[in-house]
Amino acid sequence: MTREEFDIFLLCSAGLCVLMALVNLSRAKSRGTSAFLLCGAFLAVAGCLMLYRAGAEVALVTGLGVVAFLLLVGDFMVRAKNQVIERSKK
Repeated sequence: MTREEFDIFLLCSAGLCVLMALVNLSRAKSRGTSAFLLCGAFLAVAGCLMLYRAGAEVALVTGLGVVAFLLLVGDFMVRAKNQVIERSKK
């Protein structure tokens, strides 16, 4: 794979992440906070891909990756809390 092909792959991957962020944002009414956290995580991953493509500092790409990870952990915690609440209603 040449560098040009890899750049196209990174760009398409970032575009897919933005598309998924928009899909999650459109489901915000039914999914609540979880949709916003996933939207942020997808945008953070897209940002990582674009920073890597641009040749940014490794620390910057890693930092944005950590932000994406924290947003995913937050989503997991919100979903777990919602499941506990739903089970207690039964």
